[in-house]
Amino acid sequence: MSTQQLNDRRTAEANAAFQAYDFGTAVVESADGWNRSLPGTEMVRTIYLAPEKDGEPTERAYFTVRFSGLDTSLISEAYAITVKGGIFGTEGARADALATA
Repeated sequence: MSTQQLNDRRTAEANAAFQAYDFGTAVVESADGWNRSLPGTEMVRTIYLAPEKDGEPTERAYFTVRFSGLDTSLISEAYAITVKGGIFGTEGARADALATA
């Protein structure tokens, strides 16, 4: 598989993981594109969470997808994390599918 094919597959898998992720009570208002380092096993995007109270600023957080190895698009984990290091939400549909496999 070419590097471009791997990047395309990883982007598709990362997008699917992001769409399936259950952010709990947090509401994602918007998200930036994916950042990656090559070679590497992670893709990260900045996400912007709706404020809990009116008048407060949007909170920045990150969504990370980690792949099983350098040459695969198989996801080993995906998580949302605040700038203070608190992980929130659950993998949702992907985690359910892995649990029943």
